[in-house]
Amino acid sequence: RVGLSDQELVALMGAHTLGRHNTLLNMTKACLRNLTRECLETAPVRAPFESRTPDAFDNSYYSLLLAWDDRSLERGEANFIPTDVALVLE
Repeated sequence: RVGLSDQELVALMGAHTLGRHNTLLNMTKACLRNLTRECLETAPVRAPFESRTPDAFDNSYYSLLLAWDDRSLERGEANFIPTDVALVLE
């Protein structure tokens, strides 16, 4: 939690409606064994957190999190990381 209130944490996580993250897909075995900054910066796959509107600031991230929690998320609609999923599990 790093000292953030619930409201602050939700606001911070909402930034995931924009941008992309490095995935480990297609990363070389050498990089997987030793994740360096260079490996992450040259990662072959940069996936959007959500695929509906990855470059728009809207509530798609939260809608997709709720769909994940309801088990109604379609494959490929979102690429969540563990901290994303923790929002709906707590």
